[in-house]
Amino acid sequence: MSRRERWLWTLLALAVAASRLLGLGDRAFSHDESLHGFYSYQLATRGIYQHDPMMHGPLQFHLNALVFRLVGASDTTARLTAAVAGIGAVLLLLAFRPLLGRRGAFLAATLAALSPSLAFYSRYMRNESYVAFACLLWSLGAFRYLASRRRADLGWMVLGMGIAFAAKEVAFLFGATIGLFFLTLAVVRARRGGEPFVGGAAGNVALVNAVLVAPFFGALLHLPFGWSTVAFDDPAAPGRALVTSGSLALVALAVGLLLARGRSRGRPQDEGPAPGLSASTLTGLALGFWSALALLFTTLGSNAPRGLVSGFVGSLGYWLAQHGVQRGSQPVYYYLLLVVLYELLPLGAALLAVPQAWRRLGRRGGAAVPAADLPPTAPNDAGAFAMRRAWLAFLLWWSGAGLVLYSLAGERMPWLTVHIVLPWLLTGGWGLARAFAAWRERVVWRAALIGAVALAALATAAASARLLYRDADLATEMLVYAHGTPDLHRVADAIAARAATKGPGERVVVAHDGATSWPLLWYLRDTDHRYLTHEVAAADLAGVDLLLLSPDASRKAWPLVARDFEELELLQLWWPVEGYREPSRLATREGWQAAWSYWLTRRLPGVEVGPHWPLRQEMRLLVRRAGAARGPLPTLAVPVLPLEIWRDPATDRPRENGAAPVAVAADAAGRVLVGDLLTHELLRFDRALRPLAADAVKGGVSAAAIAPGEGGTAAVVDAETGLARLFDAAGRELARWGEAEGQQGARPTGLVRQGDGFALSDAAGSRICFLTARLEPRGACVPLEFAPEALAAGAADLLVADATGRRVVRLRDGRVTAAWPFPGWEGVPAVGRPGLAELGPFVLATDPGGHRLVVFTAAGEVVATLEPRDRDDNLLWKRPEGLAVDRTGGRLLLADRDGGKLYALPLPRLEAELASLASSTR
Repeated sequence: MSRRERWLWTLLALAVAASRLLGLGDRAFSHDESLHGFYSYQLATRGIYQHDPMMHGPLQFHLNALVFRLVGASDTTARLTAAVAGIGAVLLLLAFRPLLGRRGAFLAATLAALSPSLAFYSRYMRNESYVAFACLLWSLGAFRYLASRRRADLGWMVLGMGIAFAAKEVAFLFGATIGLFFLTLAVVRARRGGEPFVGGAAGNVALVNAVLVAPFFGALLHLPFGWSTVAFDDPAAPGRALVTSGSLALVALAVGLLLARGRSRGRPQDEGPAPGLSASTLTGLALGFWSALALLFTTLGSNAPRGLVSGFVGSLGYWLAQHGVQRGSQPVYYYLLLVVLYELLPLGAALLAVPQAWRRLGRRGGAAVPAADLPPTAPNDAGAFAMRRAWLAFLLWWSGAGLVLYSLAGERMPWLTVHIVLPWLLTGGWGLARAFAAWRERVVWRAALIGAVALAALATAAASARLLYRDADLATEMLVYAHGTPDLHRVADAIAARAATKGPGERVVVAHDGATSWPLLWYLRDTDHRYLTHEVAAADLAGVDLLLLSPDASRKAWPLVARDFEELELLQLWWPVEGYREPSRLATREGWQAAWSYWLTRRLPGVEVGPHWPLRQEMRLLVRRAGAARGPLPTLAVPVLPLEIWRDPATDRPRENGAAPVAVAADAAGRVLVGDLLTHELLRFDRALRPLAADAVKGGVSAAAIAPGEGGTAAVVDAETGLARLFDAAGRELARWGEAEGQQGARPTGLVRQGDGFALSDAAGSRICFLTARLEPRGACVPLEFAPEALAAGAADLLVADATGRRVVRLRDGRVTAAWPFPGWEGVPAVGRPGLAELGPFVLATDPGGHRLVVFTAAGEVVATLEPRDRDDNLLWKRPEGLAVDRTGGRLLLADRDGGKLYALPLPRLEAELASLASSTR
């Protein structure tokens, strides 16, 4: 190697090492990384690991356990072996100089260094960089053997095979690719008389590949017998695996030995032993390959015989079954899309190489690599010439077969892009070197090629830098999936902060549910973490420092934790926006603009990166407050009376079809108004709940909010039309709001009487509008920074439900004067619109998803809940929504939409309970 080459390769090695290692632990763990990291840590600290093909091969678990034992566990060290393998995959291309030429090998390595997919997954705790390195070593050993016939080169090939099969089951796809190629090559050479089919170099490579892989196809023999290929713990599984995989191993080795011995016997005695492959060589390679894998599959023997079943039967059997599952459900053009976004440089370089390769393969003379571009030590005899021609044909075959195989496979995930692009890097490096050499005298063409490659390289480097550093843990990048968010580091920080308060030997205690297990278990590895298999109960909170819950579980547990824990809303996982699933959108101008914006900036118009990302999984972190534990919220003991107002007037019996009350209101005279979404009726009752008007708005309005007006009128928010409508006592419509200019497209959600007019909340416009008694605008609407979902009139102000922000807001003259959290409002308004009411010094709010009524002080401190149950101890309210204080009737009215009932709570009893509770907590 010349001094110039050494400098170039040294600089490239330093650049690759920096790109793979700098900031390696900055990105939060993803879902799959947490699985790999947690079980590697279990192996390192407890010696526990069982191979499961769902998490792919055992190699990375053993390597990472070794790293954890040596230097400790962290986000950085967990990714260290993948990074080293990624660096090794690039630098291994130095050994490809006899195949690609000096310039071709260096250009291929440069393309590999720049490749966004290879770079990103070299910084990711997955198997892709191991497999990339292994496939390169596998192919290098095979083609070196074509020229040398040396047993050592077969050994390098088998080492690459072993790493690949111990790392990930995509080894089967590459094995099929290279195995079929060498089988075909052996047939072609035999027909042309160049070498015998049995005993020739190409036939030997195909034979070794077939013999070594044979036991894994035992899964196919399970199928005719109806045996499961994934029942690893079945007592009968080891015996079945011995019958299928064991038999295949013996038969394959026996056939291989017969072929090897037959070849040796056919040689004259004076020619010496047959080069390359003998019976002893084949036996040694097979036994070494199977033994090494058996040790890894069984965790060095501690997981036998289960690991033998999961390894030799389950590796292929599990993933054949997953083909029909099609996890991710990506379209068949998925990888082409990723290539256009990230890998245009290797694609363009590979396409440039195709016509050159075809021309060279079509010639009888001329080597695939000119002699001047070969390293001085490279063999340049007839065997080496044939090897390089075969290598060129293999590159074309591998480049096309990879894209086809992965596109047709049932599971399409972004990390598999690495295996599609890998052969393009080699083909592209060879093609660029040939193009630069061929256009040496064509100054203009050569300059244009250099300029185009330089621009493409700069764009690819910028895409890699953005992917590796700026957007490393953002779902704006499509090369990731089920990605952990930066909020995971907030959990790690909270654990560290709590650990700092502990004494020697004390551990942070964390309770978590199943929804938050992954990827959080990695960050809980050094805590006393307790898995909650059920809804949170008071007993589960004893001694717990932190809680990690899904939003739904947090809502249910809120009365238990409201006084002792502080809740933080965090994003756990997020996924890229998948607008590409509808390619017809590219037929529109907006679709092209969105696609162009994403290609240039990785941002979509109108999609904001943040807590409301479209495809996300949220979680709640609850941190115990300092001080003495106060325990769960008190539960009010107030009678809850169902009011049977839905009756058939002909029979005076309860209506058979039920009801769906959403809104309820009461005026100063004691009249009660109820909106029924089932029959689209606005119902009116007197103080004794007798119907006031039999024909009052029958089937014509879906009242989601009601406000009594003057002279028996009633204003309603119509959920069907998106209008506010005013009716008289006889049910005639008097006025509308929502059709005039500036009102169209509104989504009214709340309506209350205020003075001699009304106040209306508009969620679509994020505003409060003030109207006259005839629903005419009274001044400009007041803008809000949130979408109001419910409205109630206080003594001197308005109460507003900010359901998205999960808080109650108090407004006065359009200004926010107070706000307090309401963690129970998870999923509102999808689970139902909450109701609000003010009762003296207390604020009452319904929690539709939590099936409860919650009481706050006027200052926003949560005081108590009411969660009535039926005779079978089931929650009585199915979806409590509307709420109204009926002073004249002496009751609090609550509309249970899914329960189909209207309930009354006696005000004297309720106020007495609250007064007693307030005095006892002073």
